[in-house]
Amino acid sequence: MGIESTITYVKASSYGKNKVSNGKPAYNITKEKVISLKDKYAWVVDDMFDTGNTLRGLIELLANKEIFVNIVV
Repeated sequence: MGIESTITYVKASSYGKNKVSNGKPAYNITKEKVISLKDKYAWVVDDMFDTGNTLRGLIELLANKEIFVNIVV
């Protein structure tokens, strides 16, 4: 008995090319990737939690699409 899982990556940043967060997160997530996650559990792993802007924005994006979000920082 196994657990079916898929690993995918999304690049997210509120810094852009700056050294300071501009407060407006940008994501490279496709519509198809979001649709494929509907009604599933997504684990979001944040490798650098500082302002929280990027993580907050990504959580809102996923939660609004009926995706169950779990967070690891």
